[in-house]
Amino acid sequence: MWSIIIAIASTLLIISLDGKILWKKRKQNKKEFWIFVILLSIGFSLWIIYGLNYQIPTPLDLIKVLLEPLSKKILNF
Repeated sequence: MWSIIIAIASTLLIISLDGKILWKKRKQNKKEFWIFVILLSIGFSLWIIYGLNYQIPTPLDLIKVLLEPLSKKILNF
């Protein structure tokens, strides 16, 4: 529970410090603003998932799922 409260508080702090500056200049730096929003959302979501003790698969699991059938076909060739 505390990790979720800390995640919300730190995200709001980041938005109030950095987001305010990017919001004022969003017409000049559209890409930078949207990358900030996307990365902050991903980080916040992962922090909440981690705080709720869900199992987060590693990126290597995805690579294994994608490349395992390919390696089997190559070895059977």
